[in-house]
Amino acid sequence: ALDTLEPSISRLCEIVRQDGVTNLVGQICDITAPIPLAAHSVDLILLSTVLHIKAVQDHAKEMFSEFRGILRTDGTLAVLECQKAEANFGPPLHLRLSAEDVAELAAPCGFVRSSVTSFEHTYLACFTPGP
Repeated sequence: ALDTLEPSISRLCEIVRQDGVTNLVGQICDITAPIPLAAHSVDLILLSTVLHIKAVQDHAKEMFSEFRGILRTDGTLAVLECQKAEANFGPPLHLRLSAEDVAELAAPCGFVRSSVTSFEHTYLACFTPGP
């Protein structure tokens, strides 16, 4: 698990330790910069409500390329974002991304959308590394 916020990573590591989870590691890291993980060492990448952030979008090509490098060939990139609809929470409508918008960001780095699951206010789009 990667986050720029130390308290988030500390709390996650505490929960992981208490629950005896052995296959999850927390690390303070900026996902818009090179990620200090070995090539093809990650089974799942979950981006949770971060792609609508302009600073993240500005680095989308480099970020998705980095994800492609660390993700196993049979791994999954999962993106959770708010539905592109008006709501009284979350980012304003003009900053929200549809599942199609996310697919357009990921495709140049070889990601292929494998599924989209819609929820009341959010959706989860899953991608696999293409050939």
